[in-house]
Amino acid sequence: MSARAVSWTARLRPRFSLRLALGLVALTALALTVWVERFDPVRRWHKNIRDDQEGTRRWDAIENAFRGKVPGLDTSSAIAALADALGDPSFRVRAMAAQGLGRFGTRANAAIPSLVRSLDDEDFTVRWAAVNSLRDVLAPSDPRKGLVVAALTRALGDRRTDVGMAAAVALTFMNEGRPAVPLLTAALRGDPDFHRTGAIYWLGRIGLPDAAPAVSGLLAITREPEMVKDDQFHNRSLQKVYAAEALLQLGETDLALSVLRRAEGSSHAIVRDEAVKVLKRFETKSGRTR
Repeated sequence: MSARAVSWTARLRPRFSLRLALGLVALTALALTVWVERFDPVRRWHKNIRDDQEGTRRWDAIENAFRGKVPGLDTSSAIAALADALGDPSFRVRAMAAQGLGRFGTRANAAIPSLVRSLDDEDFTVRWAAVNSLRDVLAPSDPRKGLVVAALTRALGDRRTDVGMAAAVALTFMNEGRPAVPLLTAALRGDPDFHRTGAIYWLGRIGLPDAAPAVSGLLAITREPEMVKDDQFHNRSLQKVYAAEALLQLGETDLALSVLRRAEGSSHAIVRDEAVKVLKRFETKSGRTR
């Protein structure tokens, strides 16, 4: 090899070495990025809870975090990530994040302020999920109970009945059902659908003295004509049984018992069975026998 060729080779060697080194660095960085995105369990979990299209994937990720099955992800970090997801652009992501926080129960109490803010979300499914989760994450002794009760009381007036009824249930669970009585009483006058059946039940749970204004509406249901459909929640005869049980909690004992005893002779097996169950519960609780 000539001296000139050796000289050019010596000049090029450092350049080739530098390019090779830079290329290796770039490939290593790319490989690391791919690994983090595809194989790091925590990064993958964060990506899954924000998946706008795959609801099953989002819920599976939440369930895995709840069960401690995501290596490297602790409960507090998962709860913080779900609370942050309440601000996601996708209403589907926001709704499932709200629902997921409720899955953690009182361990997710740090998310209470975020859930309260979600009661003003533009999408009703997010508001509905936030209402239900507030019921689950608030411990009875939590000093923020007043804040939550006030927020749920406002939610009773939500433009979507589903959200208002969920708020009524949540307040009743918290032994704060009095503000919900007007909404539940109004639901008694609606069509005999799911909300009506639920209103009957929750008014009985609220009991005296708060639910006293609902007595006349419950009495009216017991006087309605017989009507039975296949769907339990549209079964007016069943609603009469449930209304009688609510009336037992509201002091109308004799009238309620007469309704239940008539229902024991119904031609519909489900009505008979429910009447027997209600009477047994009453007898166990009160010590009265027939």
